Amino acid sequence: AVVSTQSTGFSVLYSIPATILIACFLYERFQRTKWEDGYVSYCLSERPGACEAKDYSGDFEADTTLLTFNLIKYLMMLVTGLSTGFWVLLSFKTVSNWVKLLKCRSKTSETAV
Repeated sequence: AVVSTQSTGFSVLYSIPATILIACFLYERFQRTKWEDGYVSYCLSERPGACEAKDYSGDFEADTTLLTFNLIKYLMMLVTGLSTGFWVLLSFKTVSNWVKLLKCRSKTSETAV
């Protein structure tokens, strides 16, 4: 029952952020040309020399949804990575293997001295 609860918790902590992450990638993929076209038209109309000179500082107001989705995307990557890392590092099997390894290394170093 404990393993089932742990597996369920991990699957929820992994699958929900991964699904949101896929949705963010799809949204970014389908909106990217809109954002790029908006920036290029801004460059050409307001600051003609900025595009060629790679001077991206200025009064360009980026779409706030781009920032929001990028922040959500990186947060979901972080949640997915942390949940996977904690699952691997804090599982009983991993901890017991580390204990075995450290015991073997300490016995080896004691006999060598």
